[in-house]
Amino acid sequence: MPSFSYRALGRDGKEVRGVLQAESETAAVTRIRDNYPVLLSISEQADKKNASSILQMEIGNKQVKPKALSVLCSQFAITLRSGMSIARAMRMLAGQCTDKRLRKVMEDLAETAFQCGILLDVGAELFGSGSADNLYLAPGQHRF
Repeated sequence: MPSFSYRALGRDGKEVRGVLQAESETAAVTRIRDNYPVLLSISEQADKKNASSILQMEIGNKQVKPKALSVLCSQFAITLRSGMSIARAMRMLAGQCTDKRLRKVMEDLAETAFQCGILLDVGAELFGSGSADNLYLAPGQHRF
């Protein structure tokens, strides 16, 4: 429900300011005029972010430190060589990440990789098990 800030004059002539939640601006005006005879101004307030978003706000440099990225890439390579799926490896490494930005990127990429894996599984079921191999291209290879 939207919030409206208003200024009005009370019965004693003093200016009153307040915030009111109402279905619409018309409903807000009606409710305000029930209490205050003269409405000076009313405006809808923009949605404010909740308090938890303030706690999650990133302050400072928005770049990922090269060392953190290097360590993550090394761990990712080792994990993939062990035979773990890309999505599972990304989720695991995201959980171990100390850098908030890197963790968020890895979590988002893990979800995307998981969804792509589901699509490949469905494609393999629909078109046969060997058809998923045709979806991959070697570097420099083009298919028209």
